[in-house]
Amino acid sequence: MPVLDGHLISLSISFSQQPPPSVEEVSSTLASYVSEVQSLGCPSAPKHAIIVLQQPDRPQPRLDRMREGGYAVSVGRIRKDDTGVFDIKMTVLVHNTVLGAAGSSLLIGEYCVAKNLL
Repeated sequence: MPVLDGHLISLSISFSQQPPPSVEEVSSTLASYVSEVQSLGCPSAPKHAIIVLQQPDRPQPRLDRMREGGYAVSVGRIRKDDTGVFDIKMTVLVHNTVLGAAGSSLLIGEYCVAKNLL
């Protein structure tokens, strides 16, 4: 089935810190992330920049691409890499039009106004 809006990324991460953080630590850190546009109170900023999904089959473009109006990044399937090549694996979904182009332009403008750059 073709994907209309949304880019899925299979992300594999190695950490220089050893032992690496646990799956729970990575999930908690991602879920608690606050972007600068959020802290500045930009009108288009999502309430949650990163949404961590616990279901084993998520994220899915048709189900998760419009979270926070398309401004949130959905992350799921966070797991330890049992191959030993990487430390953590996850699947990431971002709306390619809202966050990838048009919405980012809007957020950049709001950020510039908030920082008195315009």
